[in-house]
Amino acid sequence: MARTTKESKIRKARTSVPLRKALVTARGPKERRADERLVEESLSLILAQEDMTGSAVRAIGEHVIDRYFDGDIDLALSKNPTKPKSYAMLARRAKGETNWSQTDFRRAVKIAIAYRSLATSMRDRISPWLLERLASIDDQTIRREIAARIAKEGLRGDAAENVIAQAGATERRGGRPAVAGAVRFARTVHRLIEQADDRRDFAHRALGALAPKARRTLAAQLRAVAARLTKLAQALARPRN
Repeated sequence: MARTTKESKIRKARTSVPLRKALVTARGPKERRADERLVEESLSLILAQEDMTGSAVRAIGEHVIDRYFDGDIDLALSKNPTKPKSYAMLARRAKGETNWSQTDFRRAVKIAIAYRSLATSMRDRISPWLLERLASIDDQTIRREIAARIAKEGLRGDAAENVIAQAGATERRGGRPAVAGAVRFARTVHRLIEQADDRRDFAHRALGALAPKARRTLAAQLRAVAARLTKLAQALARPRN
């Protein structure tokens, strides 16, 4: 794909930014407006990696996790339409100014997540494309065991894919640990409340636009949710047997 004039200008102005510099100074996912300077920096990082080798794709995945989602892996992987405004701007501009799409960013994030979860001595022994598959295994202990087996036995192609698929199927049959599910739930609730605050969903003007019956229904729903959350919090506060 031929580069547009705008893309060429971005490349000329920004590609001198060192990769390591682009991976520091994290910002949280809660923001009131998109950070255009950060988006420009990310676009220059993408354009600077001409060959898009596996390591370059993984570096961009780490950049996205750290700079746009403050290390929140669940949010980075989610398909939540209310993701940070800066990330939305990045995805929109990257589609028009680079060869990257939302799918490419998700793949890069998965590769980075799996890479970081492995022991330092193991990380570079697994190809980036197998790292993407390994990210489908939620249990990090199992993920590390499978990565070690792939490296030790020199598995490639279908053989490696089959080992990963079998491990994933076993994990799904066994179910995820209850605590991990509870933590994920709590994070989601907290994030949704913050997003509602940002959008001012419960501001006086927004609530005033509701019909009286809708207001009563909403109040009842929120009281029911609050009661359930209170019970969950009380259960967590009880001493373990």
